[in-house]
Amino acid sequence: MQAGLSVPFEIAVPQAKLDRIMQRVRSYEWFDAPAGGSDVGVPPGYMRDLCEYWTHTYDWREHEHELNRYPQFRVEIGGDRIHYIHERGSGRKPSPLILLHGWPVTHAAFARMVEQLAHPERFGGDPDDGFDVVVPSMPGFGFSDRLSRPLGPRATADRLDLLMTEVLGYEDYVIHGGDWGGLVAEWMGLRHGRHVTGIHLNLAFYRHDGAAFGSGQTGPGPATPAELAWAESERAAFEREFAYFRLQADDPLTVSYAIMDSPVGQAAWMVDKLLLWADRRDRDLKDLFNMDTALTEVMIYLVTGTFYTAATIYRAISQEGPITFDPGQRIEVPVGFAAFPDPHCPPPPREFVEKSRTVVQWTDMPRGGHFPSLEEPALLLEDLRQFGRTLRRR
Repeated sequence: MQAGLSVPFEIAVPQAKLDRIMQRVRSYEWFDAPAGGSDVGVPPGYMRDLCEYWTHTYDWREHEHELNRYPQFRVEIGGDRIHYIHERGSGRKPSPLILLHGWPVTHAAFARMVEQLAHPERFGGDPDDGFDVVVPSMPGFGFSDRLSRPLGPRATADRLDLLMTEVLGYEDYVIHGGDWGGLVAEWMGLRHGRHVTGIHLNLAFYRHDGAAFGSGQTGPGPATPAELAWAESERAAFEREFAYFRLQADDPLTVSYAIMDSPVGQAAWMVDKLLLWADRRDRDLKDLFNMDTALTEVMIYLVTGTFYTAATIYRAISQEGPITFDPGQRIEVPVGFAAFPDPHCPPPPREFVEKSRTVVQWTDMPRGGHFPSLEEPALLLEDLRQFGRTLRRR
């Protein structure tokens, strides 16, 4: 697999495309829906408020300008063109750090953290805590080109390792990943461990043999009461909330015909996940994310037309092979785990994670759900900085 030359890139969505999207939102034919909570989907009142804000207040150009603050590039790797931010950090020897997003978010989920990670001295911190920050749009997502065939986490890991080593010239690097980004990060550590100095995660998807995600199993050998209780809670969450996963794995094209045709429908499909997977304890729906944050994520999928190719990662994972490590296989590079109280993917106990990973840092977070870079960026930011310090001391 070969990598090409990087080309500078700037986001510049044609006005005609923005106008078409807004016209479709304004002309959406609302239907009568029963009042109620989010147990049957996004509440109608929330969706109407979101679309009202979308058409009267939200300004894509403002967010486009903000995303263009950082140096951006696109490069062809293995026949797929990948978009990425590359912000060189402060300090005497900043470690390279790649931030990997998942679905239904984009690289924009990390945008507010880039400057703080690269230049901590601008915010009263130590410049030696700075990283060289790389934020790709995952292949097939956002401003990376639409894929010609599905890519799973293992194939994606190979491409992003080439991005960091052959394209950017780093001998080694640190990874942070959540959601799909966490799966890719784990395979980068397994397949390219000689380049990876550490992996920081807020999701542990792959596990030792016999402990598949959502199975309710803990694998061979004895399990602690905490492991057994957690495995059951994950199994229940999997049964309750993963219908979307099965749909996008089995029929990604069929569902895309409908979702990509309707900006309001696509917003509802995505926002449903943002709200449902958030830490909703003691917080109202409207307080989980500001509407600008949610709409920018939606808009990136809309203006790039990448909903379908992003969704195909759900099919590709089943085509790549087992979703557990081989017997005896483990991630040997140092791992930091930020255990946010995620209702969608409840964090395992430390003793369970340590069966397949070399955990050197563990943080039980007081709040925050599945997408901490959007919900609790300050907590995630400090944990990443601490992980960098932990790695430097080793």
